[in-house]
Amino acid sequence: MDDDQFIGIVATIKIKDGRDDEYVRLLLELITDHSTREPDCIDIIVHRDVDDPTRILLYERWRIPHDRFVPEQMSKSFIKDFTDRTREMVEDDDLVTYWNATDLVARGERTQLAGSAAHAALVSSPAT
Repeated sequence: MDDDQFIGIVATIKIKDGRDDEYVRLLLELITDHSTREPDCIDIIVHRDVDDPTRILLYERWRIPHDRFVPEQMSKSFIKDFTDRTREMVEDDDLVTYWNATDLVARGERTQLAGSAAHAALVSSPAT
């Protein structure tokens, strides 16, 4: 698969004060119950700002080109349901960027793109 067949997505979301724990709980349910079960999903990492827990950063990796991701994934009913359930919790979610993957470098060594057998071995082996 060409590099442009792998996409990275970085999204920053600002949640309204007092709604952040509920939003994160629903987001993690969405990711666990639906997104990571999608065949093209490699992984999704949720970060919370150390100084402001109402700021959420998502980093997602998918085996799907950008031109297919938005129409195929964002139109799914579970995404629409999540958006409807959390719309009033969100203060700002305008910053979403899409990236084509090139290489994976971990522990100082370059290896195959995520999802490969080499990556699985790298992730499952203990750090040295």
